Amino acid sequence: MSDMPFSCGADIDSIENREILKLETSKAANIAIALEQSSIPFSAKYGENEIIVFYDGSYRQELEEVVSKAGMEEYEALLRELKRCSAESDYTALLPEVAEVLHTTVGTLKKRPLDIQEHLCKAYVDYWQTDRYTLHRELDRIVTLDSRSYDDLQEYEKKSHTPPKQEHSETAYITREMQKQAAEEVCRQRREAEKRERQQREERNYRT
Repeated sequence: MSDMPFSCGADIDSIENREILKLETSKAANIAIALEQSSIPFSAKYGENEIIVFYDGSYRQELEEVVSKAGMEEYEALLRELKRCSAESDYTALLPEVAEVLHTTVGTLKKRPLDIQEHLCKAYVDYWQTDRYTLHRELDRIVTLDSRSYDDLQEYEKKSHTPPKQEHSETAYITREMQKQAAEEVCRQRREAEKRERQQREERNYRT
Protein backbone atom coordinates (compact mmCIF):
# COMPACT_ATOMS: atom_id res chain seq x y z
CA MET A 1 0.00 0.00 0.00
CA SER A 2 1.34 3.42 -0.97
CA ASP A 3 1.03 6.59 1.05
CA MET A 4 -2.34 8.36 1.20
CA PRO A 5 -1.58 12.07 1.55
CA PHE A 6 -5.13 13.32 0.95
CA SER A 7 -8.13 13.29 3.25
CA CYS A 8 -11.70 14.54 3.14
CA GLY A 9 -15.07 14.16 4.84
CA ALA A 10 -16.13 14.51 8.46
CA ASP A 11 -14.42 13.53 11.69
CA ILE A 12 -14.41 9.73 12.07
CA ASP A 13 -15.88 9.88 15.57
CA SER A 14 -18.96 11.71 14.27
CA ILE A 15 -19.93 8.82 11.97
CA GLU A 16 -22.54 6.45 13.36
CA ASN A 17 -22.82 2.76 12.44
CA ARG A 18 -19.25 3.02 11.17
CA GLU A 19 -17.99 0.64 8.48
CA ILE A 20 -14.83 0.68 6.41
CA LEU A 21 -14.06 0.27 2.73
CA LYS A 22 -10.52 -0.26 1.43
CA LEU A 23 -10.10 -0.12 -2.30
CA GLU A 24 -7.19 -0.13 -4.72
CA THR A 25 -8.24 1.99 -7.70
CA SER A 26 -6.93 4.64 -10.04
CA LYS A 27 -10.23 6.48 -9.52
CA ALA A 28 -9.63 7.26 -5.85
CA ALA A 29 -9.76 11.03 -6.38
CA ASN A 30 -12.99 10.76 -8.37
CA ILE A 31 -14.58 8.68 -5.61
CA ALA A 32 -13.51 11.21 -3.00
CA ILE A 33 -14.97 14.12 -4.98
CA ALA A 34 -18.25 12.27 -5.50
CA LEU A 35 -18.45 11.43 -1.80
CA GLU A 36 -17.95 15.09 -0.93
CA GLN A 37 -20.95 15.98 -3.09
CA SER A 38 -23.13 13.17 -1.77
CA SER A 39 -25.20 12.94 1.39
CA ILE A 40 -23.16 10.02 2.72
CA PRO A 41 -21.57 10.56 6.17
CA PHE A 42 -17.94 9.56 5.60
CA SER A 43 -14.28 10.19 6.30
CA ALA A 44 -11.66 9.16 3.75
CA LYS A 45 -7.95 9.04 3.07
CA TYR A 46 -6.71 8.46 -0.45
CA GLY A 47 -3.75 8.56 -2.79
CA GLU A 48 -3.23 8.02 -6.49
CA ASN A 49 -4.14 4.34 -6.48
CA GLU A 50 -6.09 3.60 -3.31
CA ILE A 51 -8.70 4.92 -0.93
CA ILE A 52 -9.90 4.05 2.57
CA VAL A 53 -13.40 5.17 3.48
CA PHE A 54 -15.06 5.12 6.91
CA TYR A 55 -18.78 5.56 6.35
CA ASP A 56 -22.20 5.13 7.92
CA GLY A 57 -23.30 1.59 7.07
CA SER A 58 -26.84 2.81 6.52
CA TYR A 59 -25.56 4.35 3.29
CA ARG A 60 -23.85 1.25 1.92
CA GLN A 61 -25.98 1.17 -1.23
CA GLU A 62 -25.20 4.80 -2.02
CA LEU A 63 -21.48 4.24 -1.43
CA GLU A 64 -21.46 1.20 -3.71
CA GLU A 65 -23.18 3.24 -6.40
CA VAL A 66 -20.51 5.95 -6.23
CA VAL A 67 -17.73 3.38 -6.46
CA SER A 68 -19.50 1.57 -9.30
CA LYS A 69 -19.84 4.74 -11.35
CA ALA A 70 -16.15 5.52 -10.95
CA GLY A 71 -15.19 2.05 -12.15
CA MET A 72 -17.60 1.62 -15.06
CA GLU A 73 -16.13 1.08 -18.51
CA GLU A 74 -18.16 3.92 -20.00
CA TYR A 75 -16.81 6.32 -17.39
CA GLU A 76 -14.12 7.97 -19.53
CA ALA A 77 -16.39 8.21 -22.56
CA LEU A 78 -19.09 9.87 -20.51
CA LEU A 79 -16.62 12.30 -18.99
CA ARG A 80 -15.49 13.30 -22.48
CA GLU A 81 -19.13 13.81 -23.50
CA LEU A 82 -19.78 15.95 -20.42
CA LYS A 83 -16.69 18.04 -21.12
CA ARG A 84 -17.77 18.47 -24.75
CA CYS A 85 -21.20 19.67 -23.67
CA SER A 86 -19.60 22.02 -21.18
CA ALA A 87 -17.17 23.44 -23.73
CA GLU A 88 -19.85 23.97 -26.38
CA SER A 89 -22.54 25.10 -23.91
CA ASP A 90 -24.71 22.40 -25.45
CA TYR A 91 -26.00 21.16 -22.12
CA THR A 92 -29.49 20.49 -23.43
CA ALA A 93 -28.09 17.41 -25.17
CA LEU A 94 -28.24 15.83 -21.70
CA LEU A 95 -32.00 16.33 -21.24
CA PRO A 96 -32.71 12.60 -21.85
CA GLU A 97 -30.41 11.68 -18.95
CA VAL A 98 -31.96 14.36 -16.74
CA ALA A 99 -35.46 13.16 -17.62
CA GLU A 100 -34.53 9.61 -16.65
CA VAL A 101 -33.30 10.67 -13.23
CA LEU A 102 -36.41 12.78 -12.61
CA HIS A 103 -38.74 10.04 -13.90
CA THR A 104 -40.27 12.37 -16.47
CA THR A 105 -40.13 12.94 -20.23
CA VAL A 106 -37.88 15.09 -22.36
CA GLY A 107 -40.98 16.82 -23.74
CA THR A 108 -42.01 17.85 -20.24
CA LEU A 109 -38.56 19.30 -19.53
CA LYS A 110 -38.56 21.19 -22.84
CA LYS A 111 -41.67 23.04 -21.69
CA ARG A 112 -39.50 24.66 -19.04
CA PRO A 113 -37.68 27.94 -19.83
CA LEU A 114 -34.40 27.40 -21.66
CA ASP A 115 -32.32 28.70 -18.75
CA ILE A 116 -33.94 26.12 -16.45
CA GLN A 117 -33.17 23.36 -18.96
CA GLU A 118 -29.53 24.45 -19.03
CA HIS A 119 -29.44 24.72 -15.24
CA LEU A 120 -30.73 21.15 -14.93
CA CYS A 121 -28.17 19.82 -17.40
CA LYS A 122 -25.29 21.67 -15.72
CA ALA A 123 -26.36 20.25 -12.36
CA TYR A 124 -26.41 16.79 -13.93
CA VAL A 125 -22.80 17.34 -15.03
CA ASP A 126 -21.77 18.57 -11.58
CA TYR A 127 -23.45 15.75 -9.64
CA TRP A 128 -23.28 12.86 -12.08
CA GLN A 129 -20.66 10.98 -10.06
CA THR A 130 -22.70 11.03 -6.85
CA ASP A 131 -25.30 8.48 -5.79
CA ARG A 132 -28.66 8.55 -7.54
CA TYR A 133 -30.45 9.94 -4.48
CA THR A 134 -28.18 12.99 -4.34
CA LEU A 135 -28.38 13.52 -8.09
CA HIS A 136 -32.17 13.31 -8.02
CA ARG A 137 -32.33 15.62 -5.00
CA GLU A 138 -30.27 18.34 -6.68
CA LEU A 139 -32.20 18.17 -9.95
CA ASP A 140 -35.55 18.08 -8.17
CA ARG A 141 -34.54 21.13 -6.13
CA ILE A 142 -34.11 23.12 -9.35
CA VAL A 143 -37.49 21.97 -10.67
CA THR A 144 -39.18 22.74 -7.36
CA LEU A 145 -37.68 26.21 -7.11
CA ASP A 146 -38.68 26.93 -10.68
CA SER A 147 -42.24 25.75 -9.97
CA ARG A 148 -42.45 27.90 -6.86
CA SER A 149 -41.16 30.91 -8.77
CA TYR A 150 -43.74 30.27 -11.50
CA ASP A 151 -46.52 29.91 -8.92
CA ASP A 152 -45.43 33.12 -7.21
CA LEU A 153 -45.44 34.91 -10.56
CA GLN A 154 -48.90 33.59 -11.36
CA GLU A 155 -50.18 34.67 -7.95
CA TYR A 156 -48.67 38.13 -8.42
CA GLU A 157 -50.21 38.50 -11.88
CA LYS A 158 -53.53 37.25 -10.55
CA LYS A 159 -53.52 39.87 -7.81
CA SER A 160 -52.40 42.58 -10.24
CA HIS A 161 -55.30 41.90 -12.60
CA THR A 162 -57.98 41.28 -9.97
CA PRO A 163 -60.84 43.82 -10.32
CA PRO A 164 -61.90 45.76 -7.20
CA LYS A 165 -63.78 43.65 -4.72
CA GLN A 166 -67.57 43.67 -5.03
CA GLU A 167 -68.07 45.33 -1.70
CA HIS A 168 -65.92 48.23 -2.90
CA SER A 169 -68.07 48.61 -6.01
CA GLU A 170 -71.24 48.46 -3.95
CA THR A 171 -69.91 51.07 -1.55
CA ALA A 172 -69.05 53.38 -4.43
CA TYR A 173 -72.52 52.86 -5.90
CA ILE A 174 -74.22 53.61 -2.58
CA THR A 175 -72.09 56.71 -2.13
CA ARG A 176 -73.01 58.00 -5.58
CA GLU A 177 -76.71 57.33 -4.89
CA MET A 178 -76.55 59.20 -1.59
CA GLN A 179 -74.87 62.17 -3.26
CA LYS A 180 -77.49 62.13 -6.00
CA GLN A 181 -80.36 61.99 -3.48
CA ALA A 182 -78.82 64.80 -1.42
CA ALA A 183 -78.50 66.98 -4.52
CA GLU A 184 -82.08 66.25 -5.48
CA GLU A 185 -83.26 67.12 -1.95
CA VAL A 186 -81.47 70.47 -2.09
CA CYS A 187 -83.11 71.23 -5.43
CA ARG A 188 -86.53 70.24 -4.06
CA GLN A 189 -86.13 72.45 -1.02
CA ARG A 190 -84.99 75.33 -3.24
CA ARG A 191 -88.03 74.93 -5.51
CA GLU A 192 -90.38 74.84 -2.51
CA ALA A 193 -88.74 77.95 -1.07
CA GLU A 194 -89.12 79.77 -4.40
CA LYS A 195 -92.75 78.62 -4.64
CA ARG A 196 -93.56 79.97 -1.14
CA GLU A 197 -91.83 83.22 -1.95
CA ARG A 198 -93.96 83.66 -5.14
CA GLN A 199 -97.10 82.86 -3.20
CA GLN A 200 -96.24 85.46 -0.55
CA ARG A 201 -95.59 88.11 -3.23
CA GLU A 202 -98.87 87.31 -4.91
CA GLU A 203 -100.74 87.60 -1.60
CA ARG A 204 -99.16 91.02 -0.88
CA ASN A 205 -100.02 92.25 -4.38
CA TYR A 206 -103.61 91.04 -3.99
CA ARG A 207 -104.07 92.92 -0.70
CA THR A 208 -102.79 96.15 -2.13
